Amino acid sequence: MSDRVSKQYSRKSRQSREVDKELERIRKEREITALANSEKKLENDEDEASEDLFRLYEEMAALQSCLAVAAGRLSRIRKIKSKCYVEDFVEPDLWSDVFEI
Repeated sequence: MSDRVSKQYSRKSRQSREVDKELERIRKEREITALANSEKKLENDEDEASEDLFRLYEEMAALQSCLAVAAGRLSRIRKIKSKCYVEDFVEPDLWSDVFEI
């Protein structure tokens, strides 16, 4: 009887090992699939971040151009202003046509 029990045990043990191998294979497949999905998501995130960076770089270049124009305008205004003397400036009488003084 012990031979029969050991054969049954051996058969169950072999089946158990086969089931364990199959479960391990399935686990590895799931891990590989999860890794592939993570890699794909990271690649998409990287592409999106690159596009955002490029868009921001273009916006920055446009803003720098606007800043240069505004700084040039301010510089010209200040140069003109420095040439004018406030004490020499006489304000015209805008109300003389409306009211007789």
